[in-house]
Amino acid sequence: MVGKNRKGVLLQFLHEAGLITKNKTIIDLRRGDLREADLSGADLREADLSGADLSGANLSGARLIESKVTAEQLATALSLNGATMLDGSTWVRLTAPYSQVA
Repeated sequence: MVGKNRKGVLLQFLHEAGLITKNKTIIDLRRGDLREADLSGADLREADLSGADLSGANLSGARLIESKVTAEQLATALSLNGATMLDGSTWVRLTAPYSQVA
């Protein structure tokens, strides 16, 4: 089992190696256990995170453009501060709950 701090490093490697991008997925992250993972700053563009457990995951500054992930999944994350969302907008936490800015 990969520790929570190493999950982010692993995902970054998989993305840079072209193994988790749309239309070329080699490693399947659907329904993956990403609980409490430090994914801050991770480049997850076009990654298929369908059904992945993001509970408590730190997605601060992550790039999620064109990734497959639901609002429900993102709502369980520890932080989305500064994350680039599916539509290219950035999330900032001004006060609870999170709010989206263009």
